[in-house]
Amino acid sequence: MEYKIYAALHEESNNGWVWFAKPEFEPRTLVLLSNSQTGQCVYCECRRIDENFRKLYNDRPYTVKVSGEDQDVALVISDWYRRALGIKTTKIDVDLRVSKANWWGELRTGCQHPDPVVRLATRLGILASLLGFSAFFFALSSVVSQKLNPIAAVLSVVLGIVSLFACRGVKSPRAN
Repeated sequence: MEYKIYAALHEESNNGWVWFAKPEFEPRTLVLLSNSQTGQCVYCECRRIDENFRKLYNDRPYTVKVSGEDQDVALVISDWYRRALGIKTTKIDVDLRVSKANWWGELRTGCQHPDPVVRLATRLGILASLLGFSAFFFALSSVVSQKLNPIAAVLSVVLGIVSLFACRGVKSPRAN
């Protein structure tokens, strides 16, 4: 869908959400935004543009006003997510796909959040889970059979690799 890109309000620049009206999702749904032109994607939370949001947004000085006709195609997005999607400026039309995030996307949302504290907490949680599962596998293998130690080691390595992929942040823009 073609969205008209608007800048997020300054006080929302560190929040992990974007605002749009279409498609309609439940409030605070985690979504995957994919830029059809660049192939870049990012997970974030969605909020719904309604009359209250438009009034608050349009009453601010220096913001480009979201008109009633543009409400259905408007996407209010912070610089963090624009850069992650390869969108260089605002006030342009961009073809984006929006879909609901699966369980993997829900995990990745925290690792791609604009707030460094959220990213750190998510990554530490993933690391703690990896260490807990590894300890469980090794403890179980020593109780059941020494033959399971190699299996526990392989499972720990596999979980470590999955954790590395889960902890990736947004792709940094490449210099041309």
